[in-house]
Amino acid sequence: GDVRVAGSPVDHEFIWGTIALGMLAAAALPEAALSQAPFFFCPFRTRTGLPCPFCGGTHAMQAFVRGHWALAWQYNPLAVAIGLAAAGYIAYAAVAVVANRRWRPHLERPRRWTAGLTLAATTAGIANWIWLIHLARVGLWK
Repeated sequence: GDVRVAGSPVDHEFIWGTIALGMLAAAALPEAALSQAPFFFCPFRTRTGLPCPFCGGTHAMQAFVRGHWALAWQYNPLAVAIGLAAAGYIAYAAVAVVANRRWRPHLERPRRWTAGLTLAATTAGIANWIWLIHLARVGLWK
């Protein structure tokens, strides 16, 4: 069933859809506005000269929302995957909220699904980091 907070069900689609929409909307801000943000520098990159797994994520999302797919991929492939997932979830959440119909999969073995998704996310993160370091070493990382 639904998770309940103070007696009413939590509307996951509305909450996470709004967060995903906010993330993509923030990426659409002018670059000058985002470059003033205090989180815009990377302490790992500053110290080592190598990108961290999240380096280029903001630039990738900015390129993503503007339709510059190749540039977004060059900045950070994992951010592109997250952007695509966010866009897909926004579409699902909008339909679910408007139609008042939610899809709740009933997994027989949720721990296996959780372990599988954790392994997939960890593998994607490590592969992304290796890719960014490779691009930085050959001088192609933005």
